[in-house]
Amino acid sequence: MGRYHVLSELGRGSMGVVYLGFDPKLQREVAIKTILVPEGYSEAQRQAMTRSLLQEARLAAALAHPGIVRVFDAGEDHSLPYIVFERIEGVALSTRLAEEGALGRDGADRLMGELLDALAYAHERQIIHRDIKPANLMVQADGRLRVMDFGIARALADQPQSGRRVLCGTPRYMSPEQIDGRAVDTRSDVFSLGIVFYEMLCGQRPFPQKDFQELREALVGRPHPPLHHHNPDLPPSYYGFIDRALAKAPEERFADARQMRDALHECMVDRSAPVAAPGEDVSVARQQILDEIRRQIERQGDFPATSQYLARVTAAARSSHSSASTIANEILKDFALTNRILRMVNSPFYAGIGGRIRTISRAVVILGVDTVLSTAGGLSIFEHFHNRSGVAELKQQAVKALMTGLHARQLAHAINLENAEEAFICGMLHHLGRLIVAFYYPQEYQRIEKLIDNGTPTERASRKVMRLSYLELGEAMAQFWNMPESIVRAIHGLDPEHKGAPQGSVQMTQAVVSMAEELSHATFITDPEQRQAALKAVERSFRDKIHVGETRLMRLVEDSLRNAWDISHALRVDLKSMGVTDALLHSIQADPGVEAAPAARPRPGVSAAAVEATASISGDVSSPSLTLDDPDDERSQMDENALAVQRQDLMAKTMAEISQALAGQFQLNDVLVMILEAMYRGIGCDHVLMAMVNPQRSHVIGRFGLGDQIEEAIGRFNFPLRAGGGAPVGCIINRREYFVPDLSDPAHHGLLPRPLDEVLRAEGLILVPLDVRNQAIGLFMATRRKSRAAFARQDLRDLRALSRMAVTGIQQSAGQR
Repeated sequence: MGRYHVLSELGRGSMGVVYLGFDPKLQREVAIKTILVPEGYSEAQRQAMTRSLLQEARLAAALAHPGIVRVFDAGEDHSLPYIVFERIEGVALSTRLAEEGALGRDGADRLMGELLDALAYAHERQIIHRDIKPANLMVQADGRLRVMDFGIARALADQPQSGRRVLCGTPRYMSPEQIDGRAVDTRSDVFSLGIVFYEMLCGQRPFPQKDFQELREALVGRPHPPLHHHNPDLPPSYYGFIDRALAKAPEERFADARQMRDALHECMVDRSAPVAAPGEDVSVARQQILDEIRRQIERQGDFPATSQYLARVTAAARSSHSSASTIANEILKDFALTNRILRMVNSPFYAGIGGRIRTISRAVVILGVDTVLSTAGGLSIFEHFHNRSGVAELKQQAVKALMTGLHARQLAHAINLENAEEAFICGMLHHLGRLIVAFYYPQEYQRIEKLIDNGTPTERASRKVMRLSYLELGEAMAQFWNMPESIVRAIHGLDPEHKGAPQGSVQMTQAVVSMAEELSHATFITDPEQRQAALKAVERSFRDKIHVGETRLMRLVEDSLRNAWDISHALRVDLKSMGVTDALLHSIQADPGVEAAPAARPRPGVSAAAVEATASISGDVSSPSLTLDDPDDERSQMDENALAVQRQDLMAKTMAEISQALAGQFQLNDVLVMILEAMYRGIGCDHVLMAMVNPQRSHVIGRFGLGDQIEEAIGRFNFPLRAGGGAPVGCIINRREYFVPDLSDPAHHGLLPRPLDEVLRAEGLILVPLDVRNQAIGLFMATRRKSRAAFARQDLRDLRALSRMAVTGIQQSAGQR
């Protein structure tokens, strides 16, 4: 069917048949849904329906949400229209309801929340589903719900009928206006969602009629059986929620899925804010709320940089075996995070510390582990809440969190605290609980703010509404992300009752965070005189804990504001859009006649230890990494020629950067990782690997690498140096390059040893030996899969040039010992 191979039938329904297919171009399984042309359609009507279907498929393909099954393609085969979907494993909700009946309140709440998140995303983009029903909702093995079949009902419903009406959708889940053939909007989906939720809560359909005319009359003119008749144990708010969703008049329903989702959250909060029973530990009740908040964040699926990569980068940075290579490889897993850090480290915020930086590995070497950690962590949080919110108040909270982090960083430098970058993270995370509630629970946030406005202390107000204080939530999320214990303990600040000077590094960081928070509040006072008075008051109140003096404090605040200005430009953020006034922006500008105090610069990080120049190079960067032209990524749509030019530009600049590093003091491991990254990103490989000959010259062994499943490949790269070992052994023994754009050619069979071929699944191969004093001491290997263009001779020349740089580094390193 088209370019797809049909493997088997997965199921069939009233509108078509679903097949399991295989895409030979992208090498993946897909689901193919053929659309049956309604009986009686003329050829003109069939063609019109196909055009409409393709148009709707294109709109649906633009929906990128974790709760929506992705549309990959659409076409026509022998006059049969079809749509190609993402292949997912799971069971239809209709099957679960048939087998289990009612799902229970918790299960129904969770699935309905995920369903509403997905539909809210679509409704915001003016896309209506028109066929919401349990059979179109897939529950995956991990319990997540996915919505299928966007656009199909619309494509069919738009076609003119010749005297006979064709209903497109499933009648018992239709809204009154849809079953009557009237115009529909988002409120029609709301009605269908109400029917699905009703069924999840009680196991019964509100409109069970089997005869079509009776069903139509019930949908249009009869009230649904009250939900409490089937499930009397629900809170009253649930009954009102269902009644509003199933209102006959569209104007009496929720306006769209987002409004419906917010109302569901109200129901859940009303019933899910547990009060500890007599004798019960209150922490048990709060843990229930924390679990619900975590589920809500996971349902949204839009917090990747913080919840996944921040934890991993932090763990890599805190490892006893931490090196530039291990940290760089964690960062490279996230394309957006890579670009964010490269933008940031080349901004004025870090100006003058090493020239232009174009590779993550060099960023770690030049800036240090802690600086990159703070950039990856704190700024990920800042960008998330800024970019994904249209609410001015939330944007202001995000910039206040950033300012608290910057003040904490400056204070830490001022008092020579050991880890100023950790103080930056703690300052940012101090606001995390508030940001999470404001973003994911806006109605609860407004209730908290009203309590605060009426005089209730902030932490007490948040605990009253959420059963968790903002700080408790922030600490809990930091623990959930496996942040270091020192950060978890420090983010809540110093106990207000603490007397005297802080003791130990944790208390000192807590004091820095508390003072930074007060400075942040004072910084945003618009009147200059009042702001200066407030800043002086903060200095006096913390003088027994952190003594910096009034003059130095004023300069410190100015430096933080300039740093915020630099960061906003690097991250392309308009501070005015986040509540920073013109007057405050004016105060950020340095007086031309006065030399601004230089911002404290980060200390260089600790690099990996020097390694043996011949065979005992140690360390491992063997984690999976992002493939530049992942077929599911929008970046794969770039013109191939433009991408090649971009890579050549990156290659030229990176080679210059490596040459600059070799001209000064360097650690060999760090230079080798920079070279691997240049091969991986500049040449555009699926895998790059460096192997070294052992001291006995008996084996060639994998050492470093980048790419998917590279650690598995490195583990398998261990070959005796004797004839018959394939291309890697031949490369060493004969000091010979291998350039094989097409490994599938029978003439090249066996060049790549089977253990490697099973993991790498390479279509193209380049091998270049590392020659030192007329002897191959190792090699570089680069591979590409079928999804990429074949290797070109220029790729071989680039790899050869980079390998020469590696040889230079090895020789210089040996000469330094």
